[in-house]
Amino acid sequence: MQPRIRVGLWGVFGRGNFGNEATLAAFLERLNSDEYDPVLFCEDPAAASALHGIPALSLGRPVEGRARSGLHGVASAGVNRLRLLRGALAAARSVDVVVVAGTGGLERYGSGAFGTPFEIWALGRGSRMARRPFVLLDIGVEVLPRKLARFFVRGAGKSADYRSYRDSTSRANMIVNGLHEAASDPVVTDLAFALRPPRSAPAAVPTVALGVMDYWGRDSSHETSEAVHKGYTAQLITLTRAFQSRGYAVRLVGGDDGDLGFAHLLAASLTDGTPVVEARSPDELVTEMSAAHVVVASRYHTVIMGLLAGTPVVSIGYGDKHRAILDQLGLRYEHHDIESFDAHEVAEAAMRLASERSELTTGIDEAVDAARERLDAQWRDIEPVLLATRKAT
Repeated sequence: MQPRIRVGLWGVFGRGNFGNEATLAAFLERLNSDEYDPVLFCEDPAAASALHGIPALSLGRPVEGRARSGLHGVASAGVNRLRLLRGALAAARSVDVVVVAGTGGLERYGSGAFGTPFEIWALGRGSRMARRPFVLLDIGVEVLPRKLARFFVRGAGKSADYRSYRDSTSRANMIVNGLHEAASDPVVTDLAFALRPPRSAPAAVPTVALGVMDYWGRDSSHETSEAVHKGYTAQLITLTRAFQSRGYAVRLVGGDDGDLGFAHLLAASLTDGTPVVEARSPDELVTEMSAAHVVVASRYHTVIMGLLAGTPVVSIGYGDKHRAILDQLGLRYEHHDIESFDAHEVAEAAMRLASERSELTTGIDEAVDAARERLDAQWRDIEPVLLATRKAT
């Protein structure tokens, strides 16, 4: 009997981000337990291991925010990054293949150059040094504003033995970041579409699942973050009241554990008993959204969960990926920018879709099935890469 392949999977796991947990769950479902042993590479190994029931380890302590000024701060940050690079090499040597499955690690929102872009670059370099296959699978990519960040994105791509993207915009962004050979890489779809979460029956009264996030701006160094947060909050309050004035029940959901506190603060501001749904997994989100007549979502994977629920979606998103995935599926729904959307305009679009929910569900399900077929076809291409170490041995 041949030994099982140890697959190292990098991501923000065990931290309450439902999108990352959804893509991980979708990938794990593909792995035959008789052939593969998955291992998670993440910041909080104990939490991730407890959640998924598989081993996990850390690459090292990540850089928190900006490095401190002065010689001591620069030296401390340099030592930290060297340790992470050493941890990445050790992690790569401990497995047979390294995979970054989905995730937004190469995107602009929420991380500076020395955050997740550096981690993925370090893992790619570690994989090269350890002579392990390195896979970037159905990833999202944005054009990062800093030259150094683009260097890490480009370097991570160069290290990969296989690259694919969840949408054509991500592939185009990889090229703009400097990896011109990405032009021939495959565009597939988001890994989470492989999931088949349970659904519930639509609610008896017209209902909106309003997916909120604790949003403070696109960059961690955003100088006007407080103003952005206040503006977003004010528009959400106006949006909720617009729905309620037309007889719609509004239920607040988050796409991350960190969003739930904000959802409760928002509900308190409304002072009318608007409920917050304590959904803490992709399955719970889909169950809630399948009962709604329309979903209005800020987080990208809340859009995905709404489509898995068969419910029409209006996006008020913080990146091009929201529109890109709707376009890819041929669902010409509304997308509005999170920092400039008009609450009344969003409400009108959402109510129009809600009135057509029963007719639209069939088209949504057909589009999601087509995405699943693309993921099935990709697996036939990716599995030989996962088994490459065994063949070499």
